[in-house]
Amino acid sequence: RLFLGYDIDLIPSELVGSIPRPDALVKARIQYESDLLLVDELRKIERESIEQTVKELDQLTESPVLTDGEQTKPSFL
Repeated sequence: RLFLGYDIDLIPSELVGSIPRPDALVKARIQYESDLLLVDELRKIERESIEQTVKELDQLTESPVLTDGEQTKPSFL
């Protein structure tokens, strides 16, 4: 099984922590920081990205532990 292009069956583990953001969220964050997108629209795209991430994690990993992958943080640093 693949998740974000990686074979998740290679090493049994739980996925907790930062997860790469969907392209739509990366684009929205850049537009927001450039004053081309309102905060309400950014929040909507963040919610959609979190829903997508959690749904994919649930389907692909069947893990009892799910995370939003820190999708709404502007940086992983």
